Amino acid sequence: MNKLTESSWKSLLTWHKAEGRHDLPWREINTPWAIFVAENLLRRTRSANVARIYSAIIKEFPGPNSVTKNEKRWKELTAPLGITHRAPLFIATCEILTRKYKEQIPDKYSELI
Repeated sequence: MNKLTESSWKSLLTWHKAEGRHDLPWREINTPWAIFVAENLLRRTRSANVARIYSAIIKEFPGPNSVTKNEKRWKELTAPLGITHRAPLFIATCEILTRKYKEQIPDKYSELI
């Protein structure tokens, strides 16, 4: 894999500043939980579809424990994305985060996998 040169990075960042999508709701909230939720929802899902429900999800589910306490509601809110098959794994992950990590997203890669 080729490494990007510093000038390539600068060009990419300049392009992103001018042309990138800056109006996406997950770019406004910079907490580990919000990023974790966004990454899970955005996997193989159109960003425009996720953008429609993301703010409501973050508001209703401020942490992993809120997901585990209301699995049915999580599934209802995420159903329009067509990702109901992912819900059991996400909910199980939230249970681990709640039980083992006191609702915190681990900062070590080895703990995330």
